[in-house]
Amino acid sequence: MLGAIAIVAGASDRALASGHVRKNEALATSGPYAYTRNPLYFGIAGDGSGILRGGGGSWWVGVVLVVMFFGIYLL
Repeated sequence: MLGAIAIVAGASDRALASGHVRKNEALATSGPYAYTRNPLYFGIAGDGSGILRGGGGSWWVGVVLVVMFFGIYLL
């Protein structure tokens, strides 16, 4: 249940933050951007912690999550 709450919170944060971004037009300072410089990454952290909690603490869930994170964000 805690994992589901963290995933919903992270996804909600990302959805709210994406509505405040105007790429290459202006610096986002409203909404979640008023509190943190990168709420999209903050939301991903919430999603990741929810996945880890939902995975029952299995070490392989953490390994898969880290590999996926670096595979997506290093590119």
